[in-house]
Amino acid sequence: MAHLRLHADDGENGRQRICQSTSANCKSAQNQHAEAVCKRSQRNRANGSRVEAIAGDRRGQRPLASPSLMKGSMTMKPLRVLVVGWTATTGGIEHFLMAYCGKMNRERVQFDFLCRFSPIACQKEAEKIGKIYTITRRSSDIMRYYREINDFFREHGHEYDIIWDNECMFNDMTPLKKAAEVGIPVRIAHCHNPQNMDKSVIGHVQGFLHRVNHHSLSHYANVLWACSMESAKWACPAMDLPCEVIPNAIDAQMFRFSEQVRREVREQYGLEDCLVVGHVGRLQYQKNQTFLLDAFRHLHEREEKARLVLVGDGPDLTELEAKAVTLGIEREVLFLGNRDDVNRLLQAFDLFVMPSHFEGFGMAALEAQAAGLPCLVTDVGGNTEIVEDGVNGVVIPPRSAQAIADGIRRMCDPACRATLLRRAAGKDYSSFSDENVDRQLRTVYRMLLGGMTDDQHRDSCVQCRGNSRTLS
Repeated sequence: MAHLRLHADDGENGRQRICQSTSANCKSAQNQHAEAVCKRSQRNRANGSRVEAIAGDRRGQRPLASPSLMKGSMTMKPLRVLVVGWTATTGGIEHFLMAYCGKMNRERVQFDFLCRFSPIACQKEAEKIGKIYTITRRSSDIMRYYREINDFFREHGHEYDIIWDNECMFNDMTPLKKAAEVGIPVRIAHCHNPQNMDKSVIGHVQGFLHRVNHHSLSHYANVLWACSMESAKWACPAMDLPCEVIPNAIDAQMFRFSEQVRREVREQYGLEDCLVVGHVGRLQYQKNQTFLLDAFRHLHEREEKARLVLVGDGPDLTELEAKAVTLGIEREVLFLGNRDDVNRLLQAFDLFVMPSHFEGFGMAALEAQAAGLPCLVTDVGGNTEIVEDGVNGVVIPPRSAQAIADGIRRMCDPACRATLLRRAAGKDYSSFSDENVDRQLRTVYRMLLGGMTDDQHRDSCVQCRGNSRTLS
């Protein structure tokens, strides 16, 4: 039988590394399932209640039901949720999970994280939310990956009521498969992108596996979440699962403009008298930084004080650094890598550019808007729900370096910038308000609890910037 050897890190809850020593005779999947069901039954009897799946099985034979775990005494143990999909790069998924998991009432919902990277982005913040279990990446050592993930679900699968698998594409459904084998009743597949964002050879292989797997997603997941309907259809073309579109949320207070912070950051990077074009995003094909460098070169030829600040990391970093040298703008382009102070860096920008080839619903553009920045975005995905052309930014066609250059030139015109800033100031940003974040948190919270009404957990609250807010 496999064993887990756990190593505590210095974080608040500690990071736990999964190792294994496997005997020759492993239990079959059927025996694992029976053992997990037995352990789950014992735990539920100790809680005085029984967990029911909140979604119907894949054949739709069972109606939706609320988990009785949360009914009755307020001394019940919290709902246990295993979150999958947190990576080493600070991107949309990581921002999303921090926004939701970080503010959830941990007395009622407890999150742990199963990760394929070490360390993960925002490691210290994640450790404050729950335990972090790390397993080997499948692409690094496939045999070790399967041994470790089998060991994890054998040892811990019975502890969880929900698995929440956050992916841009489902090229690997092992977490959901194992969750189904050990009897985790609620299995959420959450898709955060509408197409394959990796155009490398490995990316094409992963895309092929996703197209093979998405036809059978409903065999292992029983709930589908997505950032948009386009992303939902990318994950599950048959749409044969109960589906919810989960909105992105940010804490607008964190990004509110500060003249003092702007001055401090610009002084720190020598940008005091510069025109600063900013971009935040993972450095890879989807975000299209290659075209952005081409467009910036044209801008710099006309405006020698222009600077480009790229915040983020990713597989294209080396290629982009080399391209900046080739274009002769390496001194004018700042590669700042992954940062946990994006809210401060945005204050130093004069305009924000997001020239994506495709998007689900861009968190970076939401944050830039909350910081009061005029934005240039491509007409893809949910970008036009964030930016209105000529109101708070400029919308351009995708996949055109010339369109990016023309759009930046348009935004750099003093009269146009003044107009955009004035109109942006008058735009209704209530969708970024704390109250709206609370409302979106309540939506996810209610679904995790299986459709309970606010009256059933009126005493519960979310933590928003240190303030307790009653769910009402």
